[in-house]
Amino acid sequence: LDRGDMLNKFYCISIIFMQFYLQGVIGKVGDDLIEE
Repeated sequence: LDRGDMLNKFYCISIIFMQFYLQGVIGKVGDDLIEE
């Protein structure tokens, strides 16, 4: 693997991770708002 491939893989994984993380945060905040 050259440096570009590694950066591309890292970038893709970061985007996927952030999507899951944001969904979790939004879901948690949404649940808190609904409960009140």
